Amino acid sequence: MGTVMTTKRFRDDSSGAGSTESLHQLIERVTDVTVDAQAELYVPINIGYDKFELRTISVVQTELPTTYVLSAYDKQTGGALLYQSLEESATYDIINVPIFDKDNKQTLHLYLRNTGSIATKIHLIVRATNFA
Repeated sequence: MGTVMTTKRFRDDSSGAGSTESLHQLIERVTDVTVDAQAELYVPINIGYDKFELRTISVVQTELPTTYVLSAYDKQTGGALLYQSLEESATYDIINVPIFDKDNKQTLHLYLRNTGSIATKIHLIVRATNFA
């Protein structure tokens, strides 16, 4: 579930001939997950590109509020940490972090760790743009 919006940007082609048009897509992915108490859940988000810029992340708990930490990596296991939220109960972060999926699966590799003592349901919205 999600939306895709195409935007037009102009950039210098470095040849002195003027600007060339490049197309960037704004990708939005929405998912709902349940995370058990004191557990960490891998949440793969298919972005559709191996190279993209993570723009925003919104996390809202839909049931039984607790605290959590959200982390993004460049590969599923053994990857570099690219983003980590504070321990909080709701998140809206403007991130603007370039991500190169080292697994070549066109995926944003998120881990959601529930630091509370009860299980919770999370509504997650991720927005990214591709590199044209």
